[in-house]
This record gives sequence, C-alpha cells and structure tokens, in this order.
Amino acid sequence: MSAWNNGEYSLLKGFAKHVCDTDNFNNNLKNCEILHTHQGPIKKGGLSTINAPNCKAHKFVRDNQTSIQDIVKQQLKLDRTLDLKFSGSLITTNGGIPMHSDWYPDNERQEPDAVVARAILTINPEYVFGTDVFWDRLDMSKTECLGGYPGDLLMFKCSPISFHSVGMRTEEHADRYSINMMFRYVN
Repeated sequence: MSAWNNGEYSLLKGFAKHVCDTDNFNNNLKNCEILHTHQGPIKKGGLSTINAPNCKAHKFVRDNQTSIQDIVKQQLKLDRTLDLKFSGSLITTNGGIPMHSDWYPDNERQEPDAVVARAILTINPEYVFGTDVFWDRLDMSKTECLGGYPGDLLMFKCSPISFHSVGMRTEEHADRYSINMMFRYVN
C-alpha cells in the first residue's frame, strides 16, 4: 500500500489481480453490454458505463463490499461507516477524462448523501494506463500516474485538492475496463 498527496490517494497494488485473467477478459468484458456513453468533458473516443454480470471482478466486488468499505475507510482515514455503490466502466481507445476533482456542491454543503470517497479497480489482464494525480492543478509537471495494473485498487477522497485525469497522456492506448466505486457515509 502506498499513499500520496497527504493521504488523499491510496493505492493497493494487485488487490484483486486474481479476478483479472485473460479468459475472464475475453469471455465477459470484450463483448460486454454498453449501458450508456457519457457526454461532457471527455476526449474523443468514449467513457461508457458497462454491464458485465458474469465478470469475475464484478462478482468479487459485489461479494466483498463490506471488506472493501472497511479497507477504504481505514486507508483514507475516514471516520464513519461507508455505503458502497459501483458500476463497470470502459474508456475506449482515444478516450479520456480531463483533469477534474470529484468535489461538488453537495460536498461543500456537507449534505448527508455526498460522495466522500471514490475507488477505481482496474480489471484488464495487462497494464493499460492508470489515473494521473495532480499535486498542483496549476503546474502540470507535478503529476504521477497511479494504478492501471491488473487488480490495482486506487482509492481517493473527494476533496478540493484531489485533482486527477484519466487517459489524457496519449491518444494511443488500449481500452481500459474498471470498476468505479462511490462511497457515502451511512446516515
């Protein structure tokens, strides 16, 4: 486990590598159902929400929600019980998400249903690309790429300083499959 940016980010390398094999990828992800493609500030290509109910990684997250919640709570030093929601995600060739923070008005107002943490589980069987984390959003040279290897679990707090981007370093990259998780405090 490694931590960056004063504990805003934490990476568990290979956390779920055992469910990221080539057979699972070929049989359950390459031809998964695209539920919808997100519009908005993304590069050409795409960011899609996927449905892959037979994928071993999706089953792993569904069957281990409590332990994942506990790990995120501990690693990010959160002080209350968490609720986890997750979905499959696909960033296609030439796709990406520009630098942003997942700090929204509901966080600012401390609304009870605000997302307080996120996690990305990379489920490709080989390295694709990770998430670029920015230490200073005004200085693009202060960045590091975290995760992207099979089973890597990147966790981060939703805060005004947790700026990150995905798939923006190059137009040439493989499709990245992941499970995106959102954590809210239990009221």
